[in-house]
Formats: sequence, structure tokens, C-alpha cells
Amino acid sequence: HPDGVFVEDTVTLFRDLAVIARPSPESRRGEPPSAAEVIASLGYRDGHVRAPGTLDGGDVLRVGSVVYVGAGGRTNDAGIEQLRLLLDPLGASVIAVAVAHVLHLKSVVGALPDGSIVAYRPPRSTGARARTSAVSCSRSTAREARSSMPASDTSPWPSTSASSRNSRVR
Repeated sequence: HPDGVFVEDTVTLFRDLAVIARPSPESRRGEPPSAAEVIASLGYRDGHVRAPGTLDGGDVLRVGSVVYVGAGGRTNDAGIEQLRLLLDPLGASVIAVAVAHVLHLKSVVGALPDGSIVAYRPPRSTGARARTSAVSCSRSTAREARSSMPASDTSPWPSTSASSRNSRVR
């Protein structure tokens, strides 16, 4: 599997649950079973996205107990709904984010440990300069993020709360 090095695309972790993705491109559908074997050997419980759902880990951005999921190219509404059903019992809020003009949500958005979300805005025309924007949360949300992150959490994702409204990335 030539794209197998992008292991994040095949599995999304939330607490003790590993959600095994179902890639949109047929050429990548052989990757998740290998990821599932490794995840099982590590002791995670697993859940699976099944047809007609598609989910790509590059579209999943976790910020504490909020999970933003890019809807568009590689992840569809059925995949987002299946992820929501798997994570809801664990206390996660899954929020769909419309994605256009990029491959994945995380191609243009990332989260920082203090709860800030950094976004890349591609130029709208040739010759225009690209911009990077930082969208900061309120001070109380940042404080909550720092205090809610367990000392043992070595995850690259920050822990914070966020509003439950849908967002749009263009």
C-alpha cells in the first residue's frame, strides 16, 4: 500500500477506543485491516466505519473532548455520523466542518496545547500571498484546557472545550 505510511488516515483514537476508518479511495481500502491488527495488539477497543460511510483521519481534529471532522472530499456524512455514534458514549462532541479546496481538514487547520486553533488560508488568486491565522479561544476556555488535560496525557492533541456549532473552512 503506497499510502500506508499515512497511518493517521486509517485510525482515530479517543480515550481507549480506536475507530478504524474506511477510506474513500478504493486503492486505500486494504490499509485499515493492518492498522486494526496493531491497534488490537496494543489493547485498544475498536469500532469501525462501514459502507456507505467514509472517514479519513486527516479530516479528524481532536481538541479535548471536541472532535472536528472535515466533511467533503475524503469523509462523508455517513462516516461522520458513524464516528459520532461511536464517540458520543465516551463524552465526545463530534462537529462536522465543511471542507473545500483542500484534501483534508488538517491540511489547513491545527490545534495548539493552549486551545488555540491555527488555520492556513490559501491565496484566492495566483500571485496573492497565503495567510496563517490563529483563532484563539477565550481565556477561560484556555484555562479549562490546561486544567482538564491529565498530567499523564502525552497525546499531541490539546484538551479543551469548544462550542458545538458547525464551522466552515474554505
